[in-house]
Amino acid sequence: MNKILKSLAVAAVAVLALSFHTMAQTVQDGLRNLDAERYNAAETIFKQLASTAPSAENYYSLGYFYLNLQDEDGKVSSENLEKAKDAFTKGTALDAKKPDPLNRVGLATVKLLSGDRAGAKADFDLIKKDTKNKNADVIFRIGEAYSLSAKVNDPAEAVTNIQAALDLQKVKNNPDYYIAMAKAYLIKNDGGAAMTALENAANMGQKLAKIKTLMGRVWYQGKQYQKAQGFFQ
Repeated sequence: MNKILKSLAVAAVAVLALSFHTMAQTVQDGLRNLDAERYNAAETIFKQLASTAPSAENYYSLGYFYLNLQDEDGKVSSENLEKAKDAFTKGTALDAKKPDPLNRVGLATVKLLSGDRAGAKADFDLIKKDTKNKNADVIFRIGEAYSLSAKVNDPAEAVTNIQAALDLQKVKNNPDYYIAMAKAYLIKNDGGAAMTALENAANMGQKLAKIKTLMGRVWYQGKQYQKAQGFFQ
């Protein structure tokens, strides 16, 4: 009897520990998995957060995850675009009077990656005209949208908006701004500007593995294969 009770106690502790670990997962944990291309782990976290704690941030993060699932040609599948759209729609529906601006950006990004460039730009412009939404993160996400895909993009718009976000940013400690800027310059095949942006990101001491990988891409795109290999290693 005592053995059975001990076994049940151990099992209960294991379940509680697992539950605590699961509930302790955050958006940042999901983003770290996304950066490391651990897509299954990232999806599990984002889906669970949206399910157990539905909020504008959690719905946006889930939709953002699906927009980053691209094939080798840099295209997001129609299935993942629909999943992203569903998440962003739920995020905006939480407050009908004041729809969350980031989820609005997400919906416009879905339009962009679906090929509706004009519709996306009109939506982005409308969001930017709303003075309440003139904050760095909103403008940054608009800029990033134009450099998310190697298939459907506008690097000039990306650079313009990301620079505007950098000008608005009060605390200059987010490497994502410069990483997105570097991706835009890579699309433009401007290796020098891309490397400068990545060096700025690296100086913040965060996401160094992702930054080093992108530096390797810059050298690889410039056919400096030995230098690229060094960064990849």
